[in-house]
Amino acid sequence: MGHSEAANRTRAMLEVPVIIWTSSQFKTSYPDICRRIALSVDNEFTTDNIIHAVLNIMKIETKEYDPAKSFIY
Repeated sequence: MGHSEAANRTRAMLEVPVIIWTSSQFKTSYPDICRRIALSVDNEFTTDNIIHAVLNIMKIETKEYDPAKSFIY
């Protein structure tokens, strides 16, 4: 993982902040998704699985999409 030994890793090196911005129109059109996003602020995720959250928000179904890997429930 990265260029650091496991013993030298800090929380700041491993945690990645995420900001999800929604427009007023999106909030009006999709209040259920906005509520789920708000309820997910403390959920952990990995950058490997961010695509599953994006597909979840956009309600896109693909054979690769795994809802269990989205941090938005």
